[in-house]
Amino acid sequence: MRKYVGMRSIACLAICGVLMTSMVSPEAATLKVQKTNQKHNIATAKGSYANWDGVSDGTQFLDNQGNVCIAYNTKSNIVIVKTKNGKPVKKTITLKKKSSVFGDVTCDSDGNFYVVTGKTNKTNNTETKTIFVSKYDANGKLLASVGDNGSSSLAHYYGDSFYTQTPFNGGNCDIAVNGDYVAVNYARKMYSGHQSNSLFLVNRKTMQKESVERYYNSHSFAQRVVPWGEGFLLASEGDCYDRAFTVSELKMPGTGDGISDDLINNTDFPDDWEIIYDNTYSDEASKTWTCDSQNIFSFWISKGAFDRYDMYEVNDNFARMGGIATGDVHNAAMVAISAPSLSSKAKKENQQLFIQIFDPNADLTTANGYITSGTRSGLSGKNGDENVTDYGVKWLTNYDKTYTIENPQVVATDAGNYVILFERYKKYSYQGVYAIVVDAKGNVIQKTKKLASSAYLTPSRMPVYSKGKVWWAGNKTKGTDIYIYSYAVR
Repeated sequence: MRKYVGMRSIACLAICGVLMTSMVSPEAATLKVQKTNQKHNIATAKGSYANWDGVSDGTQFLDNQGNVCIAYNTKSNIVIVKTKNGKPVKKTITLKKKSSVFGDVTCDSDGNFYVVTGKTNKTNNTETKTIFVSKYDANGKLLASVGDNGSSSLAHYYGDSFYTQTPFNGGNCDIAVNGDYVAVNYARKMYSGHQSNSLFLVNRKTMQKESVERYYNSHSFAQRVVPWGEGFLLASEGDCYDRAFTVSELKMPGTGDGISDDLINNTDFPDDWEIIYDNTYSDEASKTWTCDSQNIFSFWISKGAFDRYDMYEVNDNFARMGGIATGDVHNAAMVAISAPSLSSKAKKENQQLFIQIFDPNADLTTANGYITSGTRSGLSGKNGDENVTDYGVKWLTNYDKTYTIENPQVVATDAGNYVILFERYKKYSYQGVYAIVVDAKGNVIQKTKKLASSAYLTPSRMPVYSKGKVWWAGNKTKGTDIYIYSYAVR
């Protein structure tokens, strides 16, 4: 299988001129492969481990015309290759980075680009901004940048030891635009030395950061964000607070339930964490975005593991995040891989692919919140002593230990179907990229189909759907040439 690279390695890329050639893959008549003369390894993600995401130097997104864009990280810049009528445009766009470490990039409905970058603060000055969102026009001219120190999505009772010291640590970075807002869900190391996720929300018109009631999972090894309604839908892979795949609905001010009066118990955290209790709310509370979080898929752990402070066991959740996608105004889907059992059997089980289709507005602690069917029950929680039941779990594979799945990904089509991509290995030998298509009710309408034996998916970056095709940028099994893949969904 792929080699994982070190947490702090930063690769640099020298971009050559762009010259594209096209060919139809003989492996799948519906898969088109376009080769670029750019070379860089985007098949691995910096900071990635067996069940942790990392940040890839490559990604794909749609512009304001629905055209696919490919972006690559260099030492000082982000280089964008746009497509028109499905073919790459020869002229590239260069965006100069605000800071050295790349997170993600996307485009808004006006054709402006947004790039997330970050840096490590080597001092203990917690007011230092360590993550930035920069806005560029369609030609690559920098228009504005705004930074954050990791405090903007923390509840009022968190101290500054919870601020961001190193962004994109122990997970990845994901960005989405919805209306006038840009949301960034990212992993980070805090000044406390502990790891969690954080949310950076920006008004793209004013380029001012927005205040969020509370968004926090610890530890969080994968982060996702997609537009939902007038706000966003977030996902996180946690191992402790909480030990689950968690989805969160981020709502605009005035559309949520307001600031929660629930305060956390500081006995739930290690002794070196600072919690500040303060029940007073400022006049700004009415301007604060609300975030409602629900656990939808739990992970087993042996009893007392957290009390023993056995981080090796706590960190292993027998699962790996895939992605989230929204099919229509009433449903969304999460795809991932996991050991099926919520018991000690999980330690020896093969991780299988599954999907949950649900209504984010519903109560997801009951079966009524899900479109798909299927339950799993057992023990979870940070000490393995909580009885839990997961609903709406539809297993898509049942492989024996001969097979291994990596990099599960999902994207929704215009028809509300979900296209699921993943890589498969047989006895540690790479077999290629496979696809499954599921309709909005969870019915499999295309069984497992091999798309290519030599293609790789780009880790932690979801494919995009445009004009009847699923698109992604990736490497092949040999070399570092970058290819653009498009899969026509029948």
